[in-house]
Order: sequence, then structure tokens, then C-alpha cells
Amino acid sequence: MPTRQDRARALADILRADVRDGTWPVGEVRTLTALRTQYRVPEYLAADAIKLLKTEAIVETRPKVGVRPKAAGVSWGAPDGERHTVHIERTIRQRIAAGTYRPGTLLPTLAALAIEFGVSPSVVSDALKPLRDEQLLSVRPFAGTVVTGQHGPCPVASQPTA
Repeated sequence: MPTRQDRARALADILRADVRDGTWPVGEVRTLTALRTQYRVPEYLAADAIKLLKTEAIVETRPKVGVRPKAAGVSWGAPDGERHTVHIERTIRQRIAAGTYRPGTLLPTLAALAIEFGVSPSVVSDALKPLRDEQLLSVRPFAGTVVTGQHGPCPVASQPTA
């Protein structure tokens, strides 16, 4: 009877071959659930196989997003090679301007936005800071981040006199 480690290595061999022959193309993100379904294995076995491939630098993972084949020089960066924070800030700003996020409504949670953009919640929080500074967004304790609809620069703190 093969051990769990033997079964994980066997699945890793299959996945490695899929990456090499293009069956699993570079950039295609798969979840553990999808791998479990496709290869008819328990999720823990798919996770073990992915860990093996990750140590070989064949795949890369992103929490709550999935796993994908690793390509030389290509990371999980934001579109057009810009920083994630810049991309997220620009996207949220565009959604506010377009009325997708209307004044008085709650923004999706940091966790939901983190999953959407494939980053951590702290990166989303950093990206939203300029929008809070401009008073386009306001944080309400126990409620979330609200679109205020106020455009314009953030009020400047009083300047010390010399």
C-alpha cells in the first residue's frame, strides 16, 4: 500500500508533467478543490503535492486565490507591471467615479477585496489610504468602509508657526 508521501509524489509527478507539456498553462490559477476534483484525490493530497512542487519552484501559491505554474520573471504582480497598491487605488477610484460604489454605501470588506485582487488585506488597506485621506472613503467602526462621495483634497493640518 503506497504511503501518503508516495501518493503525493505521484500526483506531483503528474502535475509537473502537466506544467511541462502545457496541459496546465502558465498563468492559469487552480484551487485545491479544482485539483482534487480533476485528479480525483483528497484535498490534503493535492496540498501535499503542491508543497513539493513549490519547493522545486515549479508552482507558486497565493492565499485564498490558488496555485499556478511559475514562469521565469513573471510574478503575481498587478496588471501592466504597476504596484498592487496603485492598481487597487485606481480601480476603486474608477468604481466610485462610475457609480459602482455610490456615496453612503459600504465598500466590500478588506478580505473580499484582498481575494479579488489577489493580495493581503494589509495591501488593500494601504491602497485605500489615499482615498481616505481625500475623504472619498470613511471608516466607520463596526460597520466598515463607507463611500463618502466627497471629492477634493484632504484638509491640511494646521501648520506650526515659526
